[in-house]
Amino acid sequence: MQKTSNRLGNLFTLFPYELWLIIIVAFFLRIYRLGYHDLWYDEIITIFKLPNLGFLRIWNPPLYFAILAGWVKIFGFSEISLRFPSLLFSLACIPIIFLLGKELFSRSVGLYATLIMALSPFHLWYAQEARAYSMMLFLSLLSAYFQFLFITRKQYKFLYWCVISSMLGVYTHPYYIFFVIAQFICCFICSREKWSIKMFLVSLLIPLSFIPLLNKFWVRLSYVRMAYWIPSPTWKSFLTTLENFSLGYNSHLPTYIAFDILSLILFIAIVWLIKQKKELRFGLIFCFVLFVAPLLLAFIFSKLVASIYLDRGLIITTPYYYLILGLGISVFRKRIIKLLIVIFTFLLLIIGIYGFLNDWMPTKEIHHFGTPLKKPIKPIVKFISENAGPNDIIAFTNDSIALTFLWYSQKRDIYSLKKLKDDPGSYRFFFGPQDLVPSYKLPRRENKFNVPLHKINNLEFKRLWVLSGSFLRDGNLDKNCSIVKKWLDENFKLELKKEFYGMWIYRYTQ
Repeated sequence: MQKTSNRLGNLFTLFPYELWLIIIVAFFLRIYRLGYHDLWYDEIITIFKLPNLGFLRIWNPPLYFAILAGWVKIFGFSEISLRFPSLLFSLACIPIIFLLGKELFSRSVGLYATLIMALSPFHLWYAQEARAYSMMLFLSLLSAYFQFLFITRKQYKFLYWCVISSMLGVYTHPYYIFFVIAQFICCFICSREKWSIKMFLVSLLIPLSFIPLLNKFWVRLSYVRMAYWIPSPTWKSFLTTLENFSLGYNSHLPTYIAFDILSLILFIAIVWLIKQKKELRFGLIFCFVLFVAPLLLAFIFSKLVASIYLDRGLIITTPYYYLILGLGISVFRKRIIKLLIVIFTFLLLIIGIYGFLNDWMPTKEIHHFGTPLKKPIKPIVKFISENAGPNDIIAFTNDSIALTFLWYSQKRDIYSLKKLKDDPGSYRFFFGPQDLVPSYKLPRRENKFNVPLHKINNLEFKRLWVLSGSFLRDGNLDKNCSIVKKWLDENFKLELKKEFYGMWIYRYTQ
């Protein structure tokens, strides 16, 4: 009993009361409205991977899916259940960034960085999404913490934990490869001693662990190189990335500009500080390499191989950006100036949180490319379910609505959805001759579920329901939707036209 009390006492000593307050606030921000939004396309894709957990049979590294598959067997497939592991991984990052900041610089820097991460709308977004990003962030941050302890203390137990964390990270998400390379660069720059044979052999386990993934990696890469849907990044992409890291996707342009100015002031303050206190250079270099190197690697890969530059995949770099900002805040010695900067940062983050909670997305798509608002699906499912007859066909012309509609209309049955290609029942996907699979821009293959325009007349139905829109669900029709609608208008009678949250429902008769 005495030992347990001592351990709890040590934990409370290790984590100051300010950190506990931040953890509590972070938890409530992450759990609030966790199940409010319907699952969106990417989250449905996550669910589709769960039954296929034969070793490395899926394209993405399997660790996150394996954990989630075990989780849903216990807690089910509700929105809250599917997203809760992401919440836990995101919350676990809070104390680690504090400990790393404390080791690198000081207690106050750790607290500043922790506060920014806890309140960051960017992290709130992925703490409430059934995807691997929060888990990848947790493993990368844990690995970086042990890496720093090994570099400074030369105890191999820290190297072992660093390597184990990174091996798990490699099996969590492909973007983790960029972080591993950044860690090796960091070791060469920051290590004060030459690499020993033991250090080299232990570190070699990380790239060796990637070998079982190589086959699927090359298959995926071959598809990506055929023309991925992500636009090629420009130098402006770095600024957009920093803005999203700071305030997420839900702020207005003036708020982003205000944070840009604040960041610039803090960076200038750090340059002045480093000239005065050379002992801080080591920690700053450590953060700078782990922050900048993955961004540059993703940028170079996108320019030379295939465009894969997405801010959400680069979430692994955010802790070191926040630590640099925290160091900048600590530069100011006058309490009033420091307090004003903290309050200003806090207010900007609160505005971002308010936008997140109110589903704002006021900036252009380039600021949140591939990340649309999670708009409701259930009202559409309910409307069609209540009005469609047994001899009706329900068709889709946009992928973003198809899988989510099917998931909710099929009462969340994964296995029945996987049989759609062979036995689609009353569901179809219509596509024109120019339609491409959005994920990889490959021609869509015809099967019983996917029906080309010229074969729609072969279908037997009393009424035809068609759901059309765009990935953003902004009330517009994408190219395929427009082509299909034009053809249907010319060949059938339109008797109903109704909009639901940016998605159009059309009903045709013969």
